[in-house]
Amino acid sequence: MKGSQSRQIRTTGKSYTIRMPKNVCIYLDEHCMKFVSLMRDMNLAIHSQNRSVILDFSETEEMTAGAAVMLFAEVTRSQLLTGLPNVITIIRPKNPNLWGLMRNSGLWDAIKPGGEKKLQGLWEKNCPFASGNDPDAHLASTLNSFRNARPNLPRRFDSAIQEAILNVVHHAYEYNRNLPTDSIGTRWWQYAAITKEDVRFTICDLGIGIPNKILYMPENRHLPHGHCIEKAMEDGFSTLFRRGRGMGSRDLKRPVVNTEAESFSIFSNNGIYSYIQNREPICGDRPACLPGTVVEWKMEVSA
Repeated sequence: MKGSQSRQIRTTGKSYTIRMPKNVCIYLDEHCMKFVSLMRDMNLAIHSQNRSVILDFSETEEMTAGAAVMLFAEVTRSQLLTGLPNVITIIRPKNPNLWGLMRNSGLWDAIKPGGEKKLQGLWEKNCPFASGNDPDAHLASTLNSFRNARPNLPRRFDSAIQEAILNVVHHAYEYNRNLPTDSIGTRWWQYAAITKEDVRFTICDLGIGIPNKILYMPENRHLPHGHCIEKAMEDGFSTLFRRGRGMGSRDLKRPVVNTEAESFSIFSNNGIYSYIQNREPICGDRPACLPGTVVEWKMEVSA
């Protein structure tokens, strides 16, 4: 397993305050552009200017699942890379509903000050938010959490989660020499939510991104980012997925094939790909460029 080796920076005296927007979201273009820009500002302040950061959520009223996982990823990566548990201070939202959601969902436990010990504790208490870089250590616990809560969950959902995690470990950080993978490992961040109405699993990495990897192939350099994701999802396309298989995309989509009110989405770099029920997938480009990939399933499964 690749560990996390911090570089132990020394922060300067003055903190940099980032006022988070009313809507923290990666699904809608306008909100996504703002969120990505603020995360870029945070990373610049911490890793280039050696400053601590204050994330002020006092005026935030809504936060979507995808944005919450990416926030979790960005915050904890900085905590790991700097070796400073308090490099980011968070001002909680005034909105009582959002603050309650952050606490009850486990997001607050995930982003509060801490390092490796904090992340390991998330697994130990079965927190919906968790992060790892060793599938052998954490894949089984993720699958068991779903299986224990929803014994009737289709087995194809297990295969999809396994494929997504292994894709991160084997491929997400493969070509990006600018990413300090020796410090964060081949790490993923996840959110596993189980309610009375549905099951949701969101996984995020901060790697190269699916489009950027597909564009390394000369024959694909003309493709828009959305079409790059679509190509990666074609049955038999093996460059992105596990060596020797080429069927990883089928495993990822299988939970929403021939079912109703269920969805599967990928957000990566400037591309978006959405697959609903047994329809033709929808793909496209958008102005905001995510630093990696977010993959999300939502399924209606009765208790």
